[in-house]
Amino acid sequence: MDKMDTVRAIIFDLFGTLVSTFSSSRHDHVLWKMADVLGVESGAFAKVFDNEMRCDREVGKKYPTLEKSIEHACEKLDVKVGRQSILQAAQLKYDFTRQALKPRGEAIEVLKQIKAAGYAIGLASDSVPEVPAIWGETDLAPWIDVAIFSCKVGVKKPDPRIYKMVCTGLGVLPEECIYVGDGDSMELEGAKQVGMDAILIRVREEEGWDRDRPALGSWEGRRIEKLTEVLELV
Repeated sequence: MDKMDTVRAIIFDLFGTLVSTFSSSRHDHVLWKMADVLGVESGAFAKVFDNEMRCDREVGKKYPTLEKSIEHACEKLDVKVGRQSILQAAQLKYDFTRQALKPRGEAIEVLKQIKAAGYAIGLASDSVPEVPAIWGETDLAPWIDVAIFSCKVGVKKPDPRIYKMVCTGLGVLPEECIYVGDGDSMELEGAKQVGMDAILIRVREEEGWDRDRPALGSWEGRRIEKLTEVLELV
């Protein structure tokens, strides 16, 4: 690669990139279990919690914690729920999130080799509050030098600020970075706009799992189909 002598950092997306995209049906099942614990109608709870509140949860301003998010969802549904039920429902979501944050089979080895090659590693993720709450427990956390979560910083991709926050934390310029992501949230266009070399990871067996995944055919830049291909760049 012509630019590799100027690259100092690799920045990754999280879901659909370092960890597998979870299916919407699996997520819906957890929401239904949460609703059962809370004593609310499952469809109504999923609509409020996952659809109406999702964007606000991802920027963390109205609902800074998972527990507060559940409490507000119940208030929106005009249902009075005790603290213990809220904590039980939250535990179901934390458990789901722990499973969802298990790295892809090759992810840790790829990160090890990137680190051994002397590159810094960053993360930029559009995430709800339960993700950073348990991030430190994950197998990925020790290998990431700077992790930026939208719910903690108040901006989402493709806002240029979230990419620049990672760069500032790593002490690098955007044009010294490769960005790898699955293309959700217009993240590749955002990375390219700030000067990063953006690469789409397209894991074919997961296509269709994410109901919010944008059309993969629109990206005209470079593509890879597995994380190990990143090693060919470094």
